[in-house]
Amino acid sequence: MITISSLNILKLHHHPMLSITYSSLIISQIRKTSTFTNSTSSSTSSSFESPLTLISQTHPSTLDRQSQISQTSNQKRIHALIQKMQETAKKTIQHRQNLANDRDKLSQIGSIQTTLKTSKPSHLPNNPPQPTDLTLAALISTASHLGHNKSLTCPTNYPLIYGFRSDLAIIDLRQTLSYLRRACNVVRKTVENDGIVLFTNGVPGSEKAIQLASQRLGKNGYSLGLRPNGQGANWVRGTLTNAPEVLKRPRQAAKQNRLSEENSRLESESSYRKQSENQETSKFLPSLILVFNPRQSKVLLREAALKQIPTIGVIDTDVDPRIVTYPIPANDDSARSIELIAGVLSKAGQEGLRKRTEMMNSLQKIF
Repeated sequence: MITISSLNILKLHHHPMLSITYSSLIISQIRKTSTFTNSTSSSTSSSFESPLTLISQTHPSTLDRQSQISQTSNQKRIHALIQKMQETAKKTIQHRQNLANDRDKLSQIGSIQTTLKTSKPSHLPNNPPQPTDLTLAALISTASHLGHNKSLTCPTNYPLIYGFRSDLAIIDLRQTLSYLRRACNVVRKTVENDGIVLFTNGVPGSEKAIQLASQRLGKNGYSLGLRPNGQGANWVRGTLTNAPEVLKRPRQAAKQNRLSEENSRLESESSYRKQSENQETSKFLPSLILVFNPRQSKVLLREAALKQIPTIGVIDTDVDPRIVTYPIPANDDSARSIELIAGVLSKAGQEGLRKRTEMMNSLQKIF
């Protein structure tokens, strides 16, 4: 390449005779550079051609072969998917046929479970299950297996606990079912022997179900009733241990100071009158008490222990099962659980009433 420095260019401008040679040199240099760039661009474009064009120029049949291979592989995949779908369809059809055959066989044999006996929360207050029809599924549906935190668990309750999940005690419902059936036998025998069963109130929301359960026993069932605001009535202290005074003066029984004054005035009465009153009030003592919230019924349990009245209680994991005579390990904070247990116990009481009426009818026929 020919290069002309700036000094040489200045020198050429000062010499007019050399202007022609100067212009010719510049033109020749421009022509050389243009030819060089054209040659390089053509070489680079030829060197950077795509491989597909090179393959197509050299081997035009390779692209056809590759397309054929891809088409055959896709066809194989589609065929395999169709075969799998056909196999799954055959299996589902065969499974449905087997279910239909089993359903026909079971319909001929018969089943205890019906649509009315399935666990539905809305059916519990009005249509509780029979003690023989009670299942673990019904107990689970009412959250009877949920206990309290591990830190609140009573040590005497560990044999009744299935385990812990996220530090929450899970009650063993198999033992709950056996303990509940034992309590049903106690209620049945009590009503059969013309005993009085007292139903106490549980958590808010279960009062109406408990009242319905007590009404199923007729004259042998009683409940604490409801307040005017719809909430369950509390236990009046001294109803069992001081029954003559509490039943005679229910308003004064709630005030201990006035009771002491009235008791001092009644000391002057004859002993014969006191004995007659005690005999009359002893007729109204219950033969069995059902406690659905033992933590809030400690006074009632103490009075029942003093009067030697057996008790049946729903025992949660934070309650000592030894405070009642017949414990039922279950969740006492769930209204559904209490509704289910109260309904099952009332159904057992109805069986006792039926047996008692049958026995009375048979005795009347004999005599």
